[in-house]
Amino acid sequence: HIYRHIYRHIYRHIYRHIYRHIYRQIYILTYAAVLFFLFMNNNKMKKKTTKALQYLDSRGVFISDGIIHEKISNLEVQYNPDYNLMDEVVELKNMLHLDEEKLKLLKKQLNLLIQKKELLQWDISNNSKKLSMKRSELKYKMEIRGKLETKLNIIKNETLIHMVEHKSIKEEIKKMDQKLDKKIIIKDEIENEYNNLLNKNDKCLSFISKERLNALKERKKRQNQLKKLLMVTKKKDNKNYNIECLYNYECNLKNIINYYRTYKNNETITAFTLNE
Repeated sequence: HIYRHIYRHIYRHIYRHIYRHIYRQIYILTYAAVLFFLFMNNNKMKKKTTKALQYLDSRGVFISDGIIHEKISNLEVQYNPDYNLMDEVVELKNMLHLDEEKLKLLKKQLNLLIQKKELLQWDISNNSKKLSMKRSELKYKMEIRGKLETKLNIIKNETLIHMVEHKSIKEEIKKMDQKLDKKIIIKDEIENEYNNLLNKNDKCLSFISKERLNALKERKKRQNQLKKLLMVTKKKDNKNYNIECLYNYECNLKNIINYYRTYKNNETITAFTLNE
């Protein structure tokens, strides 16, 4: 909108200036043409009206006597040419030349302005493309912003929940710390009691160690005596075991003999019964 306003203002100013110069030049040219036409017409009328007898004498002097003047028309009588107008015509020609040069400069300026206009239009097209790109980027960023805001609200709600949980956990930790302090105090008391008991135990052990040494010596003696007794008992057990084995072997033989005798008796009985 700004560029359009600038272009309109520039073109209006340029065209007004150009039209003024053109009208001025047309006016000057028409005025000069009228004057020139009148001047030339006047000269032609003079040539027609005047018929001079011109000749050279013997001396070579140009003689123009004997001019016959014709009747002058009413127009020639009324019209009195002013030769000072030639200076004005020259001035007008110079002014026209200057105006033409100015017109050329204005045309060059107009061409430059047209080129600038084309460049500005090209810039405008590029800027419009960039603007459309930026608008699309802005839409994409706005969509991303909306998504991020929703995520941020979710995270804020979660943080509030976590803060409440954190406070509750802190309170529980304080309670646990208080309980731990109480238990540490109880532990210290128990350790003190345990240390006192250990000290008492050390004292008792110092008294008992002597009795233990005597008891160990007596145990060793008893163990040696027990070993000897066990050796004797083992020998007795071995002898008793051998006697029992022999006794069992004897009983088995007696049983086998009895079984064999009964078997033979049964065979003889069966044989007699068959013969009868």
